[in-house]
Amino acid sequence: MAKKSPNNSQARSLIGTILAAVILLIAVLAAGITGTDLNQLLGVLGQPTLDVPTSAPVTVTVAPSVTVAPPATLVPGRTPLPTKTTGTDSNGVTVIPVQQGFGAERDFWKVFFNAPTGSRDAATYVGGIDTFLATALNGAQTTIDIAAFEFNSVVLTRALLDAKARGVQVRMVTDNEHGLEDDETTIGQLIDAGIPVRDDNRSGLMHNKFTIIDGRELWTGSMNYTINGVYRNNNNLIMLRSNRAILSYQAEFNEMFDSGAFGPRSSRGNSVTYTDRGVSIQTTFAAEDDVLNTILSKVTQAQSSIRFMAFSFTQDDIADAMI
Repeated sequence: MAKKSPNNSQARSLIGTILAAVILLIAVLAAGITGTDLNQLLGVLGQPTLDVPTSAPVTVTVAPSVTVAPPATLVPGRTPLPTKTTGTDSNGVTVIPVQQGFGAERDFWKVFFNAPTGSRDAATYVGGIDTFLATALNGAQTTIDIAAFEFNSVVLTRALLDAKARGVQVRMVTDNEHGLEDDETTIGQLIDAGIPVRDDNRSGLMHNKFTIIDGRELWTGSMNYTINGVYRNNNNLIMLRSNRAILSYQAEFNEMFDSGAFGPRSSRGNSVTYTDRGVSIQTTFAAEDDVLNTILSKVTQAQSSIRFMAFSFTQDDIADAMI
């Protein structure tokens, strides 16, 4: 018989305290903070109160570089999104306004996280993070190489068709079952337009999601190029303008497209580890490279914290290392 955890009541109490603090903080920020408000908040958090007059207003200073973005345009039935701040912080990271999600950039990289609402109303599927990749595709001048596990994004389909029409060389590799043969795929439209598509034709999965534009931008991340990937599931995108990473992914793409070398048939040697403008970058490709030990080495080197997000977690070696 399973035993009830002795800490359940403590956990509920802690969660209640945190929620109360968050609600109070929102309330006082909306109404204007006074000494009474601030001391009440500090009391909820278990912190010492301040010696200020109870009715005295407490001034909150906002850096001049930070502005509040206007509310996103709403469509019927859509949950209103919170306003987001824009500007650049002390580390040079700039917030990128996203209608349905969050973004930031600095120097040679951009990163985006979507914010799915769970809506099944297709009218709400606008302003997602795929629009940023579509904009980049619309700016392509010579080549687009895309590896897509699944593909049915309307804006990305349109961007690839437009690129092909204006003379850009567009090529794709995909999974046979989840990409080429999926009932909702739009890859057939690309093939009809003359875009060459090569599938892996095997039981294993071609699970890559990356795009190389003009040999100068690499877009990758967890996001499938689909309605689900953008608007129903939590995902991310990252863009790099870093030559060694781009060459690494280009070599991997060429093995699949030119040689039909997918998964373990792909040769080793495309992975790289280097530093670009002070940022450590490492690329590793499954299944030909030792991805497991690459992750384990990072976990075992951790000194203070490990934060991870995973759609699926079944690897005991990594779990044991974390424990």
